[in-house]
Amino acid sequence: MNIHIVKQPEFAAVFTLPSPAMDHSGIGHLVEHLVFRTSTLFPERHNLFALTSITRCKMNASTTGDKSYYFVQANTAEDLLLLIEYLYAGLMTHTYAACDIEQEKSVIQHELAFYAKHPAYQRQSQIWRGDQHPDAYQHWGGFPDMLAQITAHDVYTYKSQYYQDSALTIIASGITEADIYHVSRRVRNKLSVQNEQVLKSIKRPIIYQIKSVNIVENETTTSKIFSWWLPAQYQKSVQAQLPIWQTQWPELYIEEELNHRGMFAIRYLCEASIQSFTTWVRQQVVTAEPQLTTIEQFPECIQTLLAHELLNNDIAVYGALQSAAPNSHQLDHQDLANIITSSISQLIGEPNISYLAKLPDHMVLKTAPIDSPKLPTATHFESPTIIKRFTDTVNCILGSYQPRTIALLLEDMGDDAFYIKKDMWVIKESDIPPETMTAICQSAAFWAPRVQGQLYTMGVFEKGGLFYIWGVGDNNPADNMAYMLGLIRSNRH
Repeated sequence: MNIHIVKQPEFAAVFTLPSPAMDHSGIGHLVEHLVFRTSTLFPERHNLFALTSITRCKMNASTTGDKSYYFVQANTAEDLLLLIEYLYAGLMTHTYAACDIEQEKSVIQHELAFYAKHPAYQRQSQIWRGDQHPDAYQHWGGFPDMLAQITAHDVYTYKSQYYQDSALTIIASGITEADIYHVSRRVRNKLSVQNEQVLKSIKRPIIYQIKSVNIVENETTTSKIFSWWLPAQYQKSVQAQLPIWQTQWPELYIEEELNHRGMFAIRYLCEASIQSFTTWVRQQVVTAEPQLTTIEQFPECIQTLLAHELLNNDIAVYGALQSAAPNSHQLDHQDLANIITSSISQLIGEPNISYLAKLPDHMVLKTAPIDSPKLPTATHFESPTIIKRFTDTVNCILGSYQPRTIALLLEDMGDDAFYIKKDMWVIKESDIPPETMTAICQSAAFWAPRVQGQLYTMGVFEKGGLFYIWGVGDNNPADNMAYMLGLIRSNRH
């Protein structure tokens, strides 16, 4: 594992590793979910949700076409190291029970259906699914019909290929390299016995088998898409000029993400000839500039850590900056002048022609009904192992994360105790002690709807002395809300 320490006051860390989108199955996206779901060291399936809801830590991940990012943030060095241990154990765990994989696939199916409501997402998916070029974007989020094909062996082979310790980089602040090394060695020692046993039982080759999508003629529209791919270092320049270009060519479309080969696409959508556009675009001038990794939903301190990835990795790839001295953590702004300007004609050849594809129905996988055991009294709740080890759980505070969709739902809710709107629901609780609510949120029973794949996401937050429990992307909102109401009310006193 590559370790980089950055000087900043926050206790934070981010793992990065290459995780190419091999096909449209969303294998990288599924693996991201599974990293948080369970591991040999932390087997409980609801650790992530309990941690981010009732402690002061932050933890999340993001997967793109070529990389995955996992971050953690805490209030003390001790807590940060525990979170790193939890996350590192998930990253290095390669085997999962079939039921864990199927339930997490169901969660992603709900997530895909949630995104599919947006026209922009539908159009992008149509473009990607219809594109058969070698540089075509592979949908790292996955298409529902292809996600359904992923097996436990696929997950094992993918993680064995790409989630290797040697490919992993951690950038951290508030702790030392020796601290991280000690934690990682402890995790590897605990996992080594299991990994050896798995290797002995594996009979098939440890190579991920790429899933192919077959597009037949009647599954595409007549809308042509002309595409060129450019190296990533020109993306910033192209995006800066895009508003001006689109005043002349409104059919022009630029992909904001990089593909699995670290490139981005310039696309022109039309049904007629594009000779005049091709002549024009070849004459445009673009500038090579360093690409700073930016993931807007991550905290600012994690963004700062990711900025240092440019010095550690991207210089060698893009060549847009001079080599930095080892252990240097400051960008030399004089290096920014070392840029390359080119006409697009020097970077592209003939356009690739594809068509908008019709999308499959977003069918949600069927899952087993939710178990509804009555919880024991609050003083005997079973907390997750990692929650027990947290030093600040005595002063737990319920999370404040409130999705925008839930904020809008609260406006319609008014004074009602609970409310359902389409595939979303929210419950308002007032007469329950905070310590009881915290204990309920620590339990596996509370998170059963999410863990069992019944909905896309759920959570709890406190506002104005009231507790709000919510769910989004739920195909059975009435059933799951009723389950949650029963769970809370049976343990209120």
